[in-house]
Amino acid sequence: MTRLMQEKAEKLKADFDCQPCGKVHGIVLDRLTDTISEFSMPVSLRDCVIDIDKTCVVQGGVIAILADFAGVYLARLYSESDAITPLVNLDEHYFRPVILGKDEKIVARAFISEITDNRIHVKVLVENEKGDSKGQACLTFAKRFKN
Repeated sequence: MTRLMQEKAEKLKADFDCQPCGKVHGIVLDRLTDTISEFSMPVSLRDCVIDIDKTCVVQGGVIAILADFAGVYLARLYSESDAITPLVNLDEHYFRPVILGKDEKIVARAFISEITDNRIHVKVLVENEKGDSKGQACLTFAKRFKN
């Protein structure tokens, strides 16, 4: 990682500590490099819906929040803007439910798929703490944004 990119990564890590949405869901930034970002969160009743058979399943939108954090922080390393890197497309697929009592933590790992003149495409893999695949997302972010 270049020195400039390392400095940007350090600023982004400090920025994440101020994110209220991350705090509400207990999301932690575990790793941010030029090739991967990794975020995790505990499985909590606060983030669940209760199924007919009383199974507590994490709401898909909460998993999308975790995937978005992983994707956007990696994309921001490559963004040409220091301000925001807006999400322009999110395509998320859920393979297996995240269940309270069965899963303790959700981990989202983001990787750059492609960078074009105007867009940053990121793939995010979502797993539990044991490495069991729970889903994946493809996110597209604007590379340049003027507010």
